[in-house]
Amino acid sequence: MELNDEALNNCIEEISLFPKRLEALISNITKEQLHWCYRPNGWTIKQVVHHCADSHMNSFIRFKLALTENNPIIKPYNEAKWANLTDGLDNDISDSVLILKGLHS
Repeated sequence: MELNDEALNNCIEEISLFPKRLEALISNITKEQLHWCYRPNGWTIKQVVHHCADSHMNSFIRFKLALTENNPIIKPYNEAKWANLTDGLDNDISDSVLILKGLHS
């Protein structure tokens, strides 16, 4: 893909729409469906939603570090372990959606 103004604007729009698209996908999901694994030995729907918030927060911070430091250290994180922390196992995914809305704003 050639990076020009149109492509850049399309990427920005795609990123800005992510929270609304996710919210639309999960708007009618039941608590039982939150526990559904979409692939064998995979994460549940709720873990994926919480992971999106975790991942996008880390990305946001990494970009800010890259913009403000000469030699930023981009620290990785153990996504699988984060997915099993208390907040990742929580059935209430609304806070993670709010985090995504704020980050993408």
